Amino acid sequence: IQGYRQSRQKKKEQSLKEELNRGMEYFLRGDLAKAKTHFSEVLKNDPLKMDIYFKLSEIAAKEENYEEALHWLERARLIDMRNVDILLREAELYQKMKRFNEAIRALNLANGLDETNLNTLKSLRQIYLESRSWEEAIRTQKLVLKYTKGKQAEEDLFYLGLKYEHARDLLNRGDEDNLEGALKEAKEIVRERKTFQPGFVLLGDIYLRMGRWASAGKVWGKSFKRFKS
Repeated sequence: IQGYRQSRQKKKEQSLKEELNRGMEYFLRGDLAKAKTHFSEVLKNDPLKMDIYFKLSEIAAKEENYEEALHWLERARLIDMRNVDILLREAELYQKMKRFNEAIRALNLANGLDETNLNTLKSLRQIYLESRSWEEAIRTQKLVLKYTKGKQAEEDLFYLGLKYEHARDLLNRGDEDNLEGALKEAKEIVRERKTFQPGFVLLGDIYLRMGRWASAGKVWGKSFKRFKS
C-alpha cells in the first residue's frame, strides 16, 4: 500500500511539474491565455504554490485587467499574510490604477511587517513625491537614510532635494506663515550642504519676497564669491 501511495504521489508531482513547465513555456512565448490555463491547473492540484499566484497576477496585469491581478494577490495573502512582496505588488497595481490611498495603505502594511525594507520605503517616497506631499516624503526619506547601507551620499542629496522642493512650495504659497516656514527650511538646507548652490539661490529668493533686500543681496553676494556662477 505504501509503495502504491508513493507511486501515485510521484506521478502527481511529475504531472504538476509538466503542467508548470508548459505554462512557463507559453508564458515566455507570450501566449498568455494558454499559460494562464496551465497555471490555473497547477493551482487546482496544489493551491499553496505562491509563485503561481504571482504569475497569474502578472498575466492579468499584462492584459491590463488590474482587478483580476489584485484578485490573485489577495488569494496569495490568504495563504501568507506576512509576505511583504505580495503587498509591494498590490501597491504597484494600485499606483497603475491611480488609487494612491490604497497603494499607501498596502505599503504601510508592508512597512509594519518589515520597517527596514527599502523597497517599501522608496515606493512610499515616490508616491508622496508625485503627489507633492513634501512633508510625508521628507519623513519617509529620513527612514530611507536610517536603513541605507552604501550610497549614503546619494540619499543625502535626495533628502536635500525634497527639502528644497518643500521650501519652494512654501515660497510659492506666499503668505507670511508659509514664508517663515520656507525661510527656516532654506536655512537648514544651506547649513547642511554648503556646496548645494540651489539652496543659496532659494534663500535669496525668500528674503526678496519678504522685502528683506539687504539680506537677499548679502546671500547672493557671498554665494557669487563661492560659486562664481
